[in-house]
Amino acid sequence: MFSPLPRPWADVKKASIVTTIESALRQQTGTVPRPRSAGDLVPGGPELRSSVRRPRAGAVVLTVRGDVDLLTAAEFAETVRGRLRDTDDVLVLDLSGVGFLGTAGLAVLAEVHDHAERRGHRLRVVAGGNRSVLRALTAGGLHRRLDLSPSVDLAVDTP
Repeated sequence: MFSPLPRPWADVKKASIVTTIESALRQQTGTVPRPRSAGDLVPGGPELRSSVRRPRAGAVVLTVRGDVDLLTAAEFAETVRGRLRDTDDVLVLDLSGVGFLGTAGLAVLAEVHDHAERRGHRLRVVAGGNRSVLRALTAGGLHRRLDLSPSVDLAVDTP
C-alpha cells in the first residue's frame, strides 16, 4: 500500500518539485504555462480520461487522455497510484493523448516514479511523439529521470 510522506514533508517536497520544474520551464522557454482555473472549464472540455489494459502478466498499460494540470492532478495521481498497486512488474503510462501537461502533472510523475522505484517496480512513460508532453518533460528535466519509450509495444516488451 502506498504510504505518503508525513504531511508537512510531503507539502515541502511537492512545492520544491513544482518550483524546480517551473524554474526550468522559465529558463528554457521564458515562460511557465498558466494552469487552468475552474472558470476556464467549459462543458465538453478536456477532462481527464483513462483506460487500462493488461497485455501480459505483470504489465499494466494506463492510457491517459485530456489535460493534466492543477485541476486534474489529484485525479491523475490517484489513477496512476492505483494502477501501480495493480502491477507486479511494469506500469506503462501512455501520455500520447494528453493535450497539456502542466507542472502539477510533472510533480505527480516525479513522485510516482520515486514510489515505483521504492517498490521495485518499473514505470515507463510513452509520449508517442506528442510534442507538448515531450516539451514539458524536457523543460522540467524529467526526460533524464523517467524511463521514456517511443511506443507502448516497446515499453511493454523491453525487459
